[in-house]
Amino acid sequence: MTNLPNVEQEFENTGLRWGGVLMLYPLDAIRMIQRCRDLGVRILGIDAFRVRPDGIQPVSEHSIDFTSSYAPSIARDEIWTAAREFVDRRLDLGLMFEVVIE
Repeated sequence: MTNLPNVEQEFENTGLRWGGVLMLYPLDAIRMIQRCRDLGVRILGIDAFRVRPDGIQPVSEHSIDFTSSYAPSIARDEIWTAAREFVDRRLDLGLMFEVVIE
């Protein structure tokens, strides 16, 4: 199993780093989700952001925590599919995503 920095490093040049957060465009977030699936890296959640001229704005209504009791009941091996579908449904909203991994 790989560790967090190695997976993030693979996508470092495709996204935007703001503070400690690597934000990815939707298609790159989907690619990262697939890479996590390939490596068996667990996805803990997805956070959405709007990038504005004066900074970033978290968009909690388009974020999901797969570790929370409020998240849909999803088997661990189905989280990658749920994560991809979550981003797929938000492709045209102008958001960037942080894929939070183990």
